[in-house]
Amino acid sequence: MERLFKMAAKYKSGAGALALICALFVCPPAADAHYFSVIPKVSRTGVGNEHSVIVSFTHITKQAQYDYSFMKLDPDADMLNGRLIYKDGTETDLTNLFAAYDDPDGDEVTGIDSRRAVAPIGKEGTVIAACRTNLNIPGQMVYTGYSKHIFNTAADGHSTKAAGGGEVAEIIPLSDLAMATVGVPIKFKLLYKGSPREGAEIEYGNETTPIVKGEEGPENLKKLETPSDKEGIFTYTPDSAGRNTVAAMLDLGNKTYCSTTLSFEAKERSGGGSGGCNAASALPALLVLLGLSLAPVIKKRIKNNKR
Repeated sequence: MERLFKMAAKYKSGAGALALICALFVCPPAADAHYFSVIPKVSRTGVGNEHSVIVSFTHITKQAQYDYSFMKLDPDADMLNGRLIYKDGTETDLTNLFAAYDDPDGDEVTGIDSRRAVAPIGKEGTVIAACRTNLNIPGQMVYTGYSKHIFNTAADGHSTKAAGGGEVAEIIPLSDLAMATVGVPIKFKLLYKGSPREGAEIEYGNETTPIVKGEEGPENLKKLETPSDKEGIFTYTPDSAGRNTVAAMLDLGNKTYCSTTLSFEAKERSGGGSGGCNAASALPALLVLLGLSLAPVIKKRIKNNKR
């Protein structure tokens, strides 16, 4: 990816840009292609406050990596669109609000690495930021990316609703994400155009997943051991509080690819968090250690009493 980025400077438009797009998405195996993703920055934004929706092509769940400008493209409404979806079904259209942006957390590219739309939050309850990209280069490649960031989660059932309209690949939680907790398994369903997708490889990342050097540059995604089943269902267990992301990249054949990501917030388990110490579970071990330390003293006293 770093090599391709340097090559991009040589092209301004036309066939060179198309070649770069194909190199970015088609040449690597599908699972290694970069995801079109909403970059989750915050878990809550109050009503009336402005919320930033940042999109990028990335292998790092928590930061932007590559923007359309890398491919020398200026996305229009057909290429990039987005919405804020409220629990009552009303929406805020973000499509015409997207502008070039430099993610301050992104460190792979100097300068523009994403697009950002800013809009005020209009209603209480769970909000879904849903964004989509369409890259269609006749005879070369078709790539569709669909990404959701679910925030302001409340126990209102909104997080479990499909938002893709049956036209894209989409990951849907089968339980309310307001209950997402470290160490508690969550079942999700992967759909492609409204139908369950079996055998898909699922990747995930969170705030503590280390960034490593991969074949396509820096990444922090790991693969679940078990793919989606015949009903499109897979299980992910958050192992870190904060932002968590699950993702799938589908190779549909004939140079057609479809990706989807879902980001959400997981909370610490009550009574102790990941990496913390639960006093109740530690008590038996402490008693054992105490017993071992006292054993020599007790034996000595018993011996003295026998004299």
